Amino acid sequence: MASVPRDFVADEPVLVTTRCVLRVRFLEHPAVKTEIRRLIAKWAPKCGVEVTAFTIAANHLHLLLNQDRTGHDRVAKRRGIFPFLRNVLSAVARYANAAHSSQGRFWERTYYSRNRPSAEQALQSLGYILEHPVKHGIAGGFDDANTAGGLYFRGTPDGVATAAIGLFLARDPEVR
Repeated sequence: MASVPRDFVADEPVLVTTRCVLRVRFLEHPAVKTEIRRLIAKWAPKCGVEVTAFTIAANHLHLLLNQDRTGHDRVAKRRGIFPFLRNVLSAVARYANAAHSSQGRFWERTYYSRNRPSAEQALQSLGYILEHPVKHGIAGGFDDANTAGGLYFRGTPDGVATAAIGLFLARDPEVR
């Protein structure tokens, strides 16, 4: 049975979490993390997606994304969060399976997505993503190359995160 289409709204943050099958630590290898960052940076502009924050853990990814359109690209199926994740996750699976000399399912069947329409929800998701490496004891913590922490704590662009949360917050008259 097909899943229910997700209601993505233009320029509204969406928190996405995807996990490796059986929560195996496939993403620990530095080359796999580098490939994930490269693929996110490659596919985001092609699919009309802005990456606000990301964290690559040992067995899962957290992404705070928004897309340039409301709904789904039902005709071409090339623009939006769904095509972005389809392209990135399938390419990561091929690369990581080759790196680990394995085959078969790499990601769990579904990814989890939650719309974050209010400023509080968006900031809460941003805080969760940026604090994630510290929570799990990843070496480097906030400064780890596998998170958007450099953009938010040092103002250093990383080439992966293409939008700052302030752009979303500036649209909310209460926050302004």
